[in-house]
Amino acid sequence: MADPGRLSLNTITVREQWSLAQCIEGCARHGIPAIGPWRDKLAEMGLAAAARQIRDAGLKVSGLCRGGMFHLPDAIEDNRRAIDEAAAIGAPCLVMVCGGLPAGSKDLAGARRRVEDGVAEILPQARAAGVTIALEPLHPMTCADRSVLSTTAQALAMAERLGEGVGLALDVYHIWWDPDLADSVQRADRRLPCLRLAGADAGPGARPGHDG
Repeated sequence: MADPGRLSLNTITVREQWSLAQCIEGCARHGIPAIGPWRDKLAEMGLAAAARQIRDAGLKVSGLCRGGMFHLPDAIEDNRRAIDEAAAIGAPCLVMVCGGLPAGSKDLAGARRRVEDGVAEILPQARAAGVTIALEPLHPMTCADRSVLSTTAQALAMAERLGEGVGLALDVYHIWWDPDLADSVQRADRRLPCLRLAGADAGPGARPGHDG
């Protein structure tokens, strides 16, 4: 039986079945030491109540999902709120689903520049809060509406340009096909605050090849 000691339950896995309170209780009951909540569930429960119940259950937080969506007009303000929420629950990283193309646009390169500029704008706040911005590349089929970052190499190059406080969140569901995945992960080294394995996040310190 696999050791759950380095796992974190990403709450989207049981979104339709469990409330955030049930996720917290379930993690504690099954010996899963960390949780990765989504912001909609935090809003349902209330930020202060969620932070308190996570703490009282003795759980760590692997990360908060999600920030990003830089193609939307209120993205900067929403991401600033997300950083505050991550800090309030003790999340070491804010996972970024970076956003797609603005309505009517075909400018993919411009959309990627918008993501990088947006992260740069919120990065001082994230650094001050101790929250790593974790860029998540998604499958190219989502490029138009969810993420213009499609490969691990693209996300890593952006993280390297932005510098301290920016890392990667890797979901094997989205990146298994990436022909340069192994080389990119090796280059990423410690820029990997989150590795997602079919709905379960590997917690802090998890390394690809050790955790699945």
